[in-house]
Amino acid sequence: MFPAIDQPDDRPETKSNPDISGWAETVLVVDDNPEVLELAASMLTDLGYSVLTAGDGHSALEIIETNPHVDVLFTDVIMPGGMNGVSLALEARRRLPRLRVLLTSGFNELSNWNSDHRDNEFELLTKPYRRNELARRLRGVLGRGMGEG
Repeated sequence: MFPAIDQPDDRPETKSNPDISGWAETVLVVDDNPEVLELAASMLTDLGYSVLTAGDGHSALEIIETNPHVDVLFTDVIMPGGMNGVSLALEARRRLPRLRVLLTSGFNELSNWNSDHRDNEFELLTKPYRRNELARRLRGVLGRGMGEG
């Protein structure tokens, strides 16, 4: 269950499109699968973001406590350890109210999240995803004001 698709993407490469590249914002990536975590972190670094990583929700909250400059939480929804991605996002936002959130999941049950949860404050990016799709969705989340969910 890797988040990247190896199929060609016919949209312009992100590096040539500054509108969807990172502007040195800090993204905290949380995933319990080390390979997925490493791949997502690598994609985001290549896009120009500063990246912090955590393998579970509790570790992510510790990072947020010591790094209040985190701009975006990019977290898997389904994780072991008693804290899923939605619970993590809610607690992280309580501690850091300006924090933007983008959830991700490969589970089909969540594939209609964005349309079924229009009033939800968090968007969902389904796995597998392409680098350009991640870049666009992250830019969208960063560009949106709080409460415009």
